Amino acid sequence: MKRNLFVRICSVVCVLTLSWAIVNVVRFFRSKSSERVIVDNNNASSEEGQIIDIRGMAPTNLEIIPEVIDFGTVVPDTVLEAKFSILNTGSELLYLQRLKADCICTSAETDKAFASPGDSIIVTLKLNTKDKEGNTVVYATFMANTTMVLHKIRMRAKVQEESRKAL
Repeated sequence: MKRNLFVRICSVVCVLTLSWAIVNVVRFFRSKSSERVIVDNNNASSEEGQIIDIRGMAPTNLEIIPEVIDFGTVVPDTVLEAKFSILNTGSELLYLQRLKADCICTSAETDKAFASPGDSIIVTLKLNTKDKEGNTVVYATFMANTTMVLHKIRMRAKVQEESRKAL
């Protein structure tokens, strides 16, 4: 009697575990195949939060103008702002996604998420030089529907050392 009960409980547990595993495998492959993304740009006007299906999206070309901005020597505790133009040089719609700055001292945002052929997307990169000294290089990365998917923009500055107060 005890053995029968034990066998039945084990059978139920096995069935539930197998069902859970099948459901999770199906969810995993469904999410991989749909390749749906959410526009997560901080300032993407009307496209913000819109779900875009990028399956089969035609690749295009882009040019980053400039790729690096050098501010030279700057004083500490300032906010530096650089604007980069992402020019769509291809014949298809350019789509930017997952714009991310490399550290908490840097922010990155765009004026829009899409650009028609010949149009540009402006990316603004801001660096707070508080608690920075010497040569500083920050960057942001983004993905686009281009042959080379990951792109990087950089800004650099030499932050002057603060004069130390005598105790």
